This record gives sequence, C-alpha cells and structure tokens, in this order.
Amino acid sequence: MVKRKADELIRNFILNDKRSLLVTGARQVGKTFSIRKVGKECFDNIVEINFVEQPDAIELFSEQKGAKDLLLRLSAFTKKPLVPGKTLIFFDEVQECKEIVTAIKFLVDEGSYKYVMSGSLLGVELDDLRSVPVGYMDEIEMYPLDLLEFFEAIGIGTDVNDAPKHNQSLG
Repeated sequence: MVKRKADELIRNFILNDKRSLLVTGARQVGKTFSIRKVGKECFDNIVEINFVEQPDAIELFSEQKGAKDLLLRLSAFTKKPLVPGKTLIFFDEVQECKEIVTAIKFLVDEGSYKYVMSGSLLGVELDDLRSVPVGYMDEIEMYPLDLLEFFEAIGIGTDVNDAPKHNQSLG
C-alpha cells in the first residue's frame, strides 16, 4: 500500500479540527484513495457521495432547510445510518455541486459529524467553488507522488536519499 504524506495531514485534521476539510489537486493523484484509507482507520462509518457517479445527489442540496434536513436527506439517499461522532461524511468531486460550499457551513455548525470533501478543481468550475466559508473549512492541495514517496512505494528505502553524493569529473 502506498504511503502518502497527505495521509498524515488528513488524519491530523479530521481528528483534531472541528472544521471541514477540502482536499484539492489534479485528477488521479490519490485524493479519494487517501481520504478513504484514513477514514477507515479513524471512523467506524464512512458515508461517501460522489457527485460525478451520483449526479442525483446534487438535488439533496437544493431547497434544503438547514443541517438537520440535509442530514436526513443524506441518510435516506445513502441508505446508511449516520452515527454522531463515529461517522465521516465524504463528498467527492465537489466541483460538480457548488451548493456544498454553502451547506458545509451549516453542517459544521451542527457538529455531529466530520466532513471531508475532494475535487479536481479545473477550469471555469474553479471560480464558482472558491468562495471558501472562512472558519468552517480548510484546504490542502495534494500532489502526485514525490521522489521519496515513490521510493517507498517501489520498495527502495527512503534512506537512499541520505547516501553520500559522489562528485565525478568527466575529464
């Protein structure tokens, strides 16, 4: 299993911060994988909504009447119980549901669950989504594997980076 530096950032945030977390980055860098992995390690229950795979979930956020109403809708939609203090709610591909950024403020205020969102924020959608609700959400950007993560993933010890450098002359 690939160990990512972002995993520790995600873990520390969801265990120690009351706000929601938005993980951004290019497509296919491992955002969803890392969030699921950390979520399984830290929570009994994970409720996941992917707005690309489940476009009808976007309707959950239209005309909702506050956090309690939205949580009831989420539970019914996912057919999973939401257990206060033991459930991570993960919204994936949030660039498809701009209403989530407004709704997250009310969900965080309600306080029963932890929220992590991720998205590949590309093109025009970037402008519409970046009205970050200050005090309710933090953001980290995830990048492709760096060299040390790659070494570890293929079984090369990270101490290879500490090996002495040889200065060779081409003369």
